[in-house]
Amino acid sequence: MKKLRNKKSITTAVLMLLFTLCYGQVTFNKIPLDKQLVGRDLTTNIGNIIIEGVVSNSTVDYSSIEVELYRNDEIQNTTTKTLDYNSDSASFDFSIPILAELANYSIKIYSLSEGTRTLEKEVIDIVAGDVYIIQGQSNARANKYNGSANGNRNNFIRVFASGTPSATNLENSSQWFIGQGDGGTEGNGNTGQWGLKLANSIISETNTPIAIFNGAHGGERIDFFQAPEDYKTSLSSNYGRLYYRLQNTRLKNHVRAIFWSQGESNGNNTTITQYKNAFVNLKKSWLTDYTNIEQTYIFQSKKGCGVELMEVKEAQRQLAYENSDIQIMVTAGITHHTDGCHFPFKDGYEKFADRIFPLVMRDLYNESTLLEINPPMITNAYLSNETTLIVETDANELIIPTIAEDFELSNAGSATITNIEVSKSDIIFTLSEYPGTNPEISYLAQNTGTGNFIVNTNNLELVCFYKYPINTSILSINHLNLDKALLVYPNPTDKVFFIKLPVSENRVTVKIIDLLGKKIFDKKYYSNKFKIELPDVKSGIYLLRFEVNKKIIHKKIMIN
Repeated sequence: MKKLRNKKSITTAVLMLLFTLCYGQVTFNKIPLDKQLVGRDLTTNIGNIIIEGVVSNSTVDYSSIEVELYRNDEIQNTTTKTLDYNSDSASFDFSIPILAELANYSIKIYSLSEGTRTLEKEVIDIVAGDVYIIQGQSNARANKYNGSANGNRNNFIRVFASGTPSATNLENSSQWFIGQGDGGTEGNGNTGQWGLKLANSIISETNTPIAIFNGAHGGERIDFFQAPEDYKTSLSSNYGRLYYRLQNTRLKNHVRAIFWSQGESNGNNTTITQYKNAFVNLKKSWLTDYTNIEQTYIFQSKKGCGVELMEVKEAQRQLAYENSDIQIMVTAGITHHTDGCHFPFKDGYEKFADRIFPLVMRDLYNESTLLEINPPMITNAYLSNETTLIVETDANELIIPTIAEDFELSNAGSATITNIEVSKSDIIFTLSEYPGTNPEISYLAQNTGTGNFIVNTNNLELVCFYKYPINTSILSINHLNLDKALLVYPNPTDKVFFIKLPVSENRVTVKIIDLLGKKIFDKKYYSNKFKIELPDVKSGIYLLRFEVNKKIIHKKIMIN
């Protein structure tokens, strides 16, 4: 019975809408609403105001329909179409182009009869622009917890209705609003706090109006957001309500990207495979209904809300790693609200927007940058000798302010991590002993505060990973023998030391890296024995990296 009520409700709403669009003898089948955003063509930067209707010639002999277009209250042009009657009725249609810019367009529609013009309808503050969806749990909804986002309000951020879970409330608020970030799900025009900030940033950079459709619902598992069979005819599902908003505004083919922040409710009992399969299924539905999506952006969940999230975080990482149209953004270093689950605006939701914004500009607006705007992601893990683990990343360079927290070995016997350093894009772990043949490494980033994190040059933390397999096959007998035979002496030393390799190895590259990951020395040698002098270096421990015949050996040296 619930589904029948919802279907009846949608039918009633449509009939009421049609009734309100009847003006005497003129009936509008398609017409924009006040404050409406129409989707723009990405090539021409033009959006079209669509007007369709019927004139019934029962009492007045209307000869034509006329549309005046205004830009910021100044008339731009007038378009007139002569009516051609068939059985006492005549249809009309207009497609009025407007530029996607920071300007409000309005239309006045007149009927003409023997020189008399009758104003049938006026619609104000229409814009053309881009469309984005925000979806997920409460950190996608991004209510106000501490601090306001509404300093980012902009008259060119538009929202149709709200993200309300109530079918009745949705139908009763089916109009366009200026976006607001603090009002919550039931607040008309809700974007969420970081949604508002992101939209305002895009507008400021591109001069393009933005529509935000925030469909987030707090405290729900990923299954909750899937598309049921009846989503096109019922408002009983979250997916159906979001679809209704985009279908009714004729914008479902103009959605450029979806932003996803969800996972906490799946934290306790969802496997990596289960979460990935659920997301892939949801993404498939999105691509079916919103056919022009270019990118999906996932915020990797931060530990909080009293649940473990490592399998969900690993699933999120794998989705981004395996799909070129999915980008991931880290949240581990963003400050939680006092509830340990959500975020304040300053240094919280504000950073959600600030971090994802450069990716949007690069991916969707062709803006180039020299900054490392993607967070560093693991690409490989291997043993370079029995007790040295190398984790390779896709960063240009990594920075470690202090000893990193929350790395964990598994399936490694009694081996433990005794030291962590970085060298350019690599993380180098010293292990207490050989970890066996099938070890794994995890980066948990579980600190609930800001913590100490390995970051790239743009201060983005390492993407969390879970039980990443460590390749031990590189440790051939020859490699192990070379590691043992390569000598560095004296050690400690007073800025002068010697390197000795087996007689068979007479070509080697030596790199020396300090504990902050800065390379201070890089030189090739064509001998199996040579001297290195470092008169200007400070006292401390340094990492030596030897590249010998496609093998990599790491040693440490202490300089007094």
